Amino acid sequence: MKEKFEDFIYDVLDFLINNKWAFALLFFTICFLISFFFLYPINASLAYGFMGGATVTTIYRFSKPNNHE
Repeated sequence: MKEKFEDFIYDVLDFLINNKWAFALLFFTICFLISFFFLYPINASLAYGFMGGATVTTIYRFSKPNNHE
């Protein structure tokens, strides 16, 4: 049972590392959760700026060629 779980985790991580769209979706999801639950109650402009920075970072990161493909 433990080996199946470890294999599943390894497969998920391998998929996220090798699939840039899945990684981008995970990155946006994490940034959105941080922005909505932690930054938005403090200041809405801070949350909007954080998501804007995440968007610019993702566009810059994925506009470069991927060495793993």
